[in-house]
Formats: sequence, structure tokens, C-alpha cells
Amino acid sequence: MLLTSVPDDIFHTIVSDTSLDKSSLRALSLANRRFAEPAQQQLVRNVDILVPFAGLTADGVSTAFTLFVLTIRERPDLARSVRAVTLKWCYGNGTHQKDQDLCFSVNHLLEKLPNIRSLSLAADELPHNPIQLGIRPQLAFQPNFLLVNPMLSIRDVRISDNRLTAADVRKYISLPSLRTLGVSLMDVQTDIPLTGLKTIGYKSTALSILILLGFHLPEQELQELLQWPRKLKTLACSIPGREQHGRKDIWHKPKMNHLLSPASLTRALEPVKHSLVNLWIEDSGTDWPGHDDSRIDLNDFSSLKSLLVLASCLFITQAPQPSRVWVHKLMPPSLEKVEVQFGFGWGLLYLSTEAWKEFEQNSQNVDFWKYAWLQEMADAKSEITNLKKITIAERTGSKWILFDTFPWTPPKRLGESFDKAGITLDIQLRKPRQGEGHQDIPWQ
Repeated sequence: MLLTSVPDDIFHTIVSDTSLDKSSLRALSLANRRFAEPAQQQLVRNVDILVPFAGLTADGVSTAFTLFVLTIRERPDLARSVRAVTLKWCYGNGTHQKDQDLCFSVNHLLEKLPNIRSLSLAADELPHNPIQLGIRPQLAFQPNFLLVNPMLSIRDVRISDNRLTAADVRKYISLPSLRTLGVSLMDVQTDIPLTGLKTIGYKSTALSILILLGFHLPEQELQELLQWPRKLKTLACSIPGREQHGRKDIWHKPKMNHLLSPASLTRALEPVKHSLVNLWIEDSGTDWPGHDDSRIDLNDFSSLKSLLVLASCLFITQAPQPSRVWVHKLMPPSLEKVEVQFGFGWGLLYLSTEAWKEFEQNSQNVDFWKYAWLQEMADAKSEITNLKKITIAERTGSKWILFDTFPWTPPKRLGESFDKAGITLDIQLRKPRQGEGHQDIPWQ
């Protein structure tokens, strides 16, 4: 049989074999004309490339990007074959022209890729950049490519760029087919009003997963962003607040301008309270100046089934005798599982690091009020009828200090109440790891 008589589908099936690496696909593309087209299409299907900033001398990296741009320009058929794109770049030395040229290069390329399903953009700053010294950047990448290429097939976008603004995040949210948007780094200092902002597309009906972790947005900005996805199912975010620009403590934790306010998170989540199914609240070891004595209230979140929440959202941290009661009143009837995470410095059964030794010596005979809220959760099964599991976890990850975890067996009455309610109770506490010089290091 001649190769010319073999159906095209056969060649596409061969080259789409996941075991073929880039070098094998290149060899196939040079083997003969019948293999050339499907092999080339497969080669450009997933693109991971570094974008050179202006002024970079011609080397392997810059040549690869330039050749790819030229190929896409000359071969529109290959441009239509690109499905996943990862672009990485470093902003230049802070000059307007260099950053402008870089942003133009990225936008110019993305304008020509109409069938992308997945897009990842990761921007970094060169050492000693003005932004690293606390000076506002002159120029940031903006998704102007969406004016030419509306990305009608895109499903997943991931962005890490400390010059990204909330206004640009909203442009991505508005993409009509986008299902997942993850942002791990953005500019939280520049105030750009979102109300009345012209954007591409309309309120999203497709976006179901939104991840905003690694930074803090002010309450109003978070609330305005959440007004755009109409059917958001999963949200991961930090407690709202304003970070002090360029200010971190000795443990490299961001310093905040305002008190920690769980109530502000309740208000910010108002636009999605009837659509959210999964909620993950993170804090990233933030240095808050204090607590405003409020509590998060999710009782009206009619669809919420899974919740990961910080203990500081439910209790007042390190208070002399915090009000650890009525937690079940803060939970929605639809809730099926909840995990409560305690940060460093306090835990489920102690209020400070100084109280740890006392608890360690007598871990089975602790004051009832410290876990009374758990007893109330079990007794209130008639109010939260769908609840199946409660997990308590004390953080063990630390750059400087190592911890061990151990399961805590609850008192008999508490255990029996959970068994009767049909709720699984999983409690993992921490203790400083002994040996290797860690036992004498104070907790932070």
C-alpha cells in the first residue's frame, strides 16, 4: 500500500501517541510529506517558551521565541493547532520602552492563536528592579490580545504576575468559555475602580473555579470581582485586607494595614453565596496587627458543601477565654464536610505556645469550654443534617521549625455524641519535633 493512499486519520493517530517526545516528532516531520503536517501540528500543540525582554542578545532562548513567532505568522494552519501555551518572562530594567516591547511581543503572539484551551502566564522581575525596591512599575502587561482574539475556546487560565491588576483579572473572568482561573501573584497596591469598567464579554456563566491565593485583595475589590461569575462553584481566596507595600516581617510574612476581619470576608462573598459549593479560605501566614472580634457567617450559603476555614475566622485568636461557642450557627444546613485549620501560636486545646507544656502533660483532661463548640456541632445535627465529617488540623509546615502530628482521641462523651450523629471526627494536633536542635526553638 502506498503512503498516499493511507487516510489522514491514521497519520494523526500515530503522531498523537503520547510516548513520542519532541525529538521524535521532529524526526517524523522530516521523514516524508504525509507525516510532516500531522507531526508539525503535534509539535505546536503544547508550547512552553521563555519570552526575551528587549535588548537580550540573540541566543538559544531568544531565537526559539523569534522562530516560533515567525512560524505562526507564516503558517496560520499551525497557529490553529496550538492548544496549550505557557509563556514566561522577566520585566526589563524598569524602563518604559523595554517593558512596552515585551508586552507587545506577548500580545502580538496571543492574537494569532485562536484555538487555545489552556493559557499560563508567569512574569518575574529582574533583581534590583524598581518594583523590588518598592517603586511602582512604569508598565504592566495587559491582555490587549483579547480585543483581536476573544479566546472563544479557552477553558483554563493561570497567571502569576505582580503587575497584574484586578481590572485585568475581571477581563479574564468575562471570557465566555473559561471554566478555571487561577491567580497566584498580582498587584494589590494599585487601586483601579471596577465599577463601570469596560470589559470584553459579559458576566461569565462558564467560570466554575476561581483561585486567588498568595495575596490579599481589599474587601471591595474581591466583592466586585465575584459579581462577574454567575455560577461559581469553587473559590479559594485569602481573607480580605490591604498589604503594606514592600513590608514583610523577619519571617517574610506580608504585613497588613488593618485588623483581621472575618466579617469582611462574609460581605465580600455575598455575590456568590447561592452558587458556591466549595470554599477554601487561606491566610498564607500573614502578619495581622490584630483581630476585630468578628466571625465569618456562612449560614445563608445555600449550596455550600465543602469548607476549609481558618480558626481565626471562627474564634478570636489568643483571647483570655475566647468564645468558642455557637459555631454550628455559622454553618449552612447544606454543609457536608468542614476542615478547621489552626495557625502557629495557638491550637484547638491551648491558647498560646506557653500553654503547650501544660496541655502536653495532661492532654486528656482539658477544660470543656475549649472544645465545647465541637459538642454543639454534634448535638446540632438536626440543624446541619448533611454534615458527615469534621477535620481539625494544626499547621505543621514552617521554614524554620519542624513539627510532628499526632491524633487526639476526644473525651468519651464527645466521641459518643459524634458516633450517634453519624459524623466522622478527625483531629490531628501538632507538637515540636524532638531532637535535631528544634525543641528549644520558640514557635512563631
